[in-house]
Amino acid sequence: MKGSGLRFLSLFPFTRSYLSHRIPIGVTATGVYVLSERNPTEAALYERHSFEFFSYDELTGLRRDDATVHWSEETSTRLPSNHFASAIVEEIQELCDLPFDQRRMELDEKYSKSFDLDSLIQHREAIERSLGWLTSMCSVVFYLLLLFFPLMVYTDWISTQTLVLWLGLLLVADGAVVLTGYRLLRKMQDAGFNADFSQLLWFLLYPPAAIHAASKMTREIYGGYDYLTVAASTLPRDGLLSVFRAELYGITHALKSCTDPSWLEYWERRQQAILALLQQVEVSEPEALLPPVRKDPVAARFCPVCEMEYLDRARFCTECQFDLVELGPT
Repeated sequence: MKGSGLRFLSLFPFTRSYLSHRIPIGVTATGVYVLSERNPTEAALYERHSFEFFSYDELTGLRRDDATVHWSEETSTRLPSNHFASAIVEEIQELCDLPFDQRRMELDEKYSKSFDLDSLIQHREAIERSLGWLTSMCSVVFYLLLLFFPLMVYTDWISTQTLVLWLGLLLVADGAVVLTGYRLLRKMQDAGFNADFSQLLWFLLYPPAAIHAASKMTREIYGGYDYLTVAASTLPRDGLLSVFRAELYGITHALKSCTDPSWLEYWERRQQAILALLQQVEVSEPEALLPPVRKDPVAARFCPVCEMEYLDRARFCTECQFDLVELGPT
């Protein structure tokens, strides 16, 4: 979605987009692990020395500034949107007020919900019809602009009456986007999704922006779910296996990097949740860990994260700094 000149001019349609993130914030019953490195390697995302630990007593100054969460005066985390930052701050502030045992139970419950693929699919199906109407209206606005605007610029036979008719149709289509968008947001609220009605005014005042209404309204609906759950509901099987493989090897790497009980608690909880998610998509753990199809016949090992292949003498991925894994037979 980034860098498109046509999108910059609001003349390129995107029907839907989903936003999720894998910024590692390790919330445990004793405190929070926050990534302290600014440009970490993939291996660093799973290594204890890359994280700073804050106990709940140390998080008294926790706050957010737009999409940035400030853990202390020196440490902050930039998240993809204000919604994600707000959700993280609210969740941790709630945990600060709970006793240790109740905090652990609350974390188990939240993790279970964030990996509940059936719930995500049910929520999406609840808004599917309204979202379909909205994308149709966005397409109408797009084609009115795409088909008529060049005629108006490059021809001289467009009469005033035709121009008025076109503008009238554009305003009607724009109003239809706002109306169907309002219905979608109400459905999203009923389904428990995040819904922001303020953006409807912008679509109403600036018709070209209405092309992106569905994309803007759907990008944060999965805010309460882990990115692996979102991947399981959207990616094809090969892409999904690649994501799961990388995360499972990453967790193994994390468990080796430190024996601190709180650190182990976080990654073991995540490992159990991922294995449960694999069962939901009918994939066994050995199947998820299988190496991808060999691309180079002389390669002997591969990186489980970027899947780059290496010769037999290599031991570490030069990009990710991960331990390489043996490739299967050709």
